[in-house]
Amino acid sequence: MIYFINKKFIIFLACLFTMIFLSSIYINYRSVATFSDSPVEEELFFPAFNVHVNDTDKVVALTFDDGPTREYTTKILNYLDAKNVVATFFVLGIRLKNNDDILIDMVKNGCEIGNHSYNHKQFLYLKNDEVKKQIEYVDNYVRNVTGFSIRSVRTPYGEYNQRIKKTIDRPIVLWNIDSEDWKRKDASKIAEHVISNVQSGSIILLHDIFDFSYEATILIVEELLAQGYKFVTVSQLLELNEVNGDGIVFWSK
Repeated sequence: MIYFINKKFIIFLACLFTMIFLSSIYINYRSVATFSDSPVEEELFFPAFNVHVNDTDKVVALTFDDGPTREYTTKILNYLDAKNVVATFFVLGIRLKNNDDILIDMVKNGCEIGNHSYNHKQFLYLKNDEVKKQIEYVDNYVRNVTGFSIRSVRTPYGEYNQRIKKTIDRPIVLWNIDSEDWKRKDASKIAEHVISNVQSGSIILLHDIFDFSYEATILIVEELLAQGYKFVTVSQLLELNEVNGDGIVFWSK
């Protein structure tokens, strides 16, 4: 009899703790849009340096999704900085906490930060206010840490429709070269695919959450530099600023 009472009591406790845990997640998500209420005196948009891209330049935009991660984003940033190469990092809100120094390093290195949502949920299945909260959390966090406002959004999975475009109301920057690093899982194959398809104006998609993506980045950068390419941020490539591009979807220049 005591055994059954203890067993039921244990099950009750397990259910109770599960409910408390799920409630904390829900509360955290409902508050994603209120990271900070402190006003920003002057809104500064990425990039920090306005760079005009000439039509005769061979330029590409290297982009990374789903970070930042301390293990891989840091290594990628250190390598890019050593090569004097910039990139754009489309970050997730759930990975920002405790990574403020990485965001600051991105800015110091001349890179751009883009918005990739709070937790990578498919926007097509979210209500408008939920989409806005997904975006606003990342906007607020990055602005409060770096002093810069994010200009562009990359929707999770690259999905969008007219409703999503209107809700976001800013440039949506996708890609025209998908490295498919998550599927290839081999640095040489990833780099070969990217290099064989690149052309001036390309936007390259990688992920800063895998070691093979870091290794592929080295191969890609070394080869494209040797071919005379210049690396720019997406705002530099597309010449985005605070007044143009709203509601437009970009795949390349």
